[in-house]
Amino acid sequence: MNAPFAQTRAIANEFVAAGVREIVALRGDALKGTGGFKPHPEGFNDSCELIAALKEHGDFAIRVGAYPEPHPEAANDNTDVEWLKRKFDAGADEAITQFFFSADTFLWFRDCGAAAGIDKPITPGIFPIDNWDGARRCAASCGASVPNWLNTAFRAAERDGAAICWPLRLRRTCAAN
Repeated sequence: MNAPFAQTRAIANEFVAAGVREIVALRGDALKGTGGFKPHPEGFNDSCELIAALKEHGDFAIRVGAYPEPHPEAANDNTDVEWLKRKFDAGADEAITQFFFSADTFLWFRDCGAAAGIDKPITPGIFPIDNWDGARRCAASCGASVPNWLNTAFRAAERDGAAICWPLRLRRTCAAN
């Protein structure tokens, strides 16, 4: 969203002309070294303004981001549910969550959303892991907690030589074949 309204509308026009009907609308991360998100002076103040403009502009199915664990900028535990409700009220059709490592994290967030009146789909986000240290750094940067048991399991797999990237394991063939 670090763009003026006119540029965003021009891009939306290009999407419509190309037949794009599904969009993931995100506020985006703060620019490096800026100390936090600051809207473009001639742009949208937040993701809700972007969602409403896209909904008015074209016949888009709009998906948005959601945080089942506190977003790094969240004021409290309810902030992320409140923001998601605002995104749906602005016109979003579905949410995709930030990745998480515990099913209870997602279920708690989904239930809080339902209690807040959210009745649209919330899809759990996944994060394929091919490098545990990189996954941990990514989790730390976005506020996803890493359970101790998972860290211990990955360290044990590395120690035992079993920390093979999971897509490689899918390529093996069954002995019956």
